[in-house]
Amino acid sequence: MCLSAHTLHLQICEAFGANRYPFPEDPARQRAMHAEVTARLRELHTTIDVGDRHREAVLQGIAFNLDTWATQVKDMMVLCAPAACVLMA
Repeated sequence: MCLSAHTLHLQICEAFGANRYPFPEDPARQRAMHAEVTARLRELHTTIDVGDRHREAVLQGIAFNLDTWATQVKDMMVLCAPAACVLMA
């Protein structure tokens, strides 16, 4: 069974559920499409990088304050525990 490259490409895309997008035959339009896709990818990478830096900063802040917060929670539990017992009685 000899399949053309185009037919094989279609079968692979269908097997994996991949989206297929039209690609122009004109070289000038191909360059324009390539430039557009490249710009979108660059924007996505920038967005992901900014998100990664923000997440890292938030996690560092949490790690820096974790001991203080744990101590505050324990102190609050000690202060609130007798009040809870009175309310339940």
